[in-house]
Amino acid sequence: MIDAAQFIAAFPEFASSPTTSVSFWLAQGYSQLDSFRLGAQIDYAAMLFAAHNIALGNQAALAASGGSAIGNVAAPMQSKTVGPVSAAYDTTVASIEGAGQWNATSYGQRLYPLLRGASLGGTYVGAPRRHEWPPAFRPWRGVGF
Repeated sequence: MIDAAQFIAAFPEFASSPTTSVSFWLAQGYSQLDSFRLGAQIDYAAMLFAAHNIALGNQAALAASGGSAIGNVAAPMQSKTVGPVSAAYDTTVASIEGAGQWNATSYGQRLYPLLRGASLGGTYVGAPRRHEWPPAFRPWRGVGF
């Protein structure tokens, strides 16, 4: 399991982030991501998860300090006109189709392919994970097994 110091070493751009925030988002990553499916990539995925959420928090803090409401969702700007000046961007170049909220940061865009790759392949519904044997739900108890 990665700690805050290892996270900062891998992502030095978060060196000014509070250690408690880093630790919180790492713990959330480990609890929300499937270590069985991600295998050896779980630490990297948890770090990307934490970086994504810390970056979103930083964006919200910057918006709040500029007078915007906290929690506003910001999507990539496609075009904008102010007086005689206009700007347009091809937002499809910098986003992954179907990635939804993971497109909000570059860290989420790196995490999304890992999550997609981990979800490929078959699964047995109700099959216990390796670390859950015997499974917590034991319908055979009390019936002579």
